[in-house]
Amino acid sequence: MMCEEKLDFRPLGHAIKQARIDRGLPRGEVARFANISTRYLANVENMGQQPSLQVLYKLAIRLGISVDQFFFSETAPQKSTRQRQVAELLEKLTDVETLIVVGTIHGILEAKEAAKS
Repeated sequence: MMCEEKLDFRPLGHAIKQARIDRGLPRGEVARFANISTRYLANVENMGQQPSLQVLYKLAIRLGISVDQFFFSETAPQKSTRQRQVAELLEKLTDVETLIVVGTIHGILEAKEAAKS
C-alpha cells in the first residue's frame, strides 16, 4: 500500500495573501472574482486550506502567482511570483523610467558586493 504525502498549502496561501496585498486588492474583490466566500479565501490565505483546482487557477491568474515554485520546488522555477510581478510592472514603464530601475538595481548589487568585502 502506498503512503500518500499530504501537501502543505500554507506557503501558497501566504503567497496568495501577499500578492493580494501587494496589488492593493480587498479580500472581498478577489473572492468575488474566484466565486468563493471571503471566509474561504481567508482560510486559504491564513490556514493553508487546500483550494480546488478551479479556485487555485482563478487566484493565480488574478494575482499573477506562479504556482510552479510550490509544486515543483525541487526544480528551479523559470520565474518566482515576485519576479513575475516585477516584470509585469516593468512593462508599464517607459524606456527612460526603466533606465532608472536598472540603475537602482545596479546600485543595490554594488552595495551588496561592497558589504561582502
